[in-house]
Amino acid sequence: MRQVGRERYGTASAVTLRDVPLPEPGAGEVRIRVHGSSVNKGDRLVMAGTPYLMRLALGLRAPRSFGLGQDVAGVVSAVGEGVTSWKLGDAVFGELTLGATWADETLAQADKLARAPENIPLAESGSLPVAALTAWQAVRDEGSIEPGDRVIVNGGSGSVGSYAVQLAKAAGAQVTAVVRAHHAERARSLGADSVIDTNSQGFTASDKPYDVCIDVAGNVPMSRALRAVKPKGRYVVGGGPTDDPWLWPLLRPVRGMTQGAFSSRRVAVFVATPTPERLAELAEWVEAGRVTPLFDSRRTLDELPQALADLESGKRRGKVLLEVNRPPAESELP
Repeated sequence: MRQVGRERYGTASAVTLRDVPLPEPGAGEVRIRVHGSSVNKGDRLVMAGTPYLMRLALGLRAPRSFGLGQDVAGVVSAVGEGVTSWKLGDAVFGELTLGATWADETLAQADKLARAPENIPLAESGSLPVAALTAWQAVRDEGSIEPGDRVIVNGGSGSVGSYAVQLAKAAGAQVTAVVRAHHAERARSLGADSVIDTNSQGFTASDKPYDVCIDVAGNVPMSRALRAVKPKGRYVVGGGPTDDPWLWPLLRPVRGMTQGAFSSRRVAVFVATPTPERLAELAEWVEAGRVTPLFDSRRTLDELPQALADLESGKRRGKVLLEVNRPPAESELP
């Protein structure tokens, strides 16, 4: 089978497509014939092996495994010993931490998956898990957003922020998205009631503080961002700049906990944790039309190394949906 991965840390130039043996599921595992995956910021960091702290899990000098990719949607093609929750042919999706989903087939722990939404092409479900589940945790769990809340999403045009806008609006909030001017219409189409241009206005200067701020951009000092939230409101910290090669995963959480200790606002610092329960709820919201999969381009396994290079160089931007083993459309059938 084919798989996209790397044998050394580095840029997109280290990524190759090669043939590898078909993996066999062990106890508690299933094998998935991949239909869809996507490229997330975290995947590109795993490629580079940064922050260096992450190499304790990945391998200090070189990666311990070739594969890349975390998002997955596909069909169960083999079942390991003891698995009773899934059978051959079941359509599933999930997030595989340090996975190998940029491939024809991949292995997954059976208890980390959920039934894929039935109202969208299976491949498109592969764009959901990492970004949408992070947004779900920020909005639903940490933000505790209720109908009528005034919510601002800083970074409302990014992978996570775009889902946060959708989820906050679906929860009944009045949503403001902070985005670059050329993303304003897209933010409105996702449900934003108002838009603030990142380059021209500071959302921290609002005369009327917000009930909740979901900050996935991290481009504003936390002390200033907190001023946009009313006393006893919620400020949810997630994502942010990744320019520190050693400690960036720790910097914002530590700052958040420090700022929260001296603030009348509740500062929520979280590590995104995928669970099958959250996946199942997300699938229900997709089927109800409350959440729409988001991606900017489609690529195949053969095209993925070049797509990564284009993202790295800035030639292309946005979310890449990886389509693998795509069943033919009706128009393509003989």
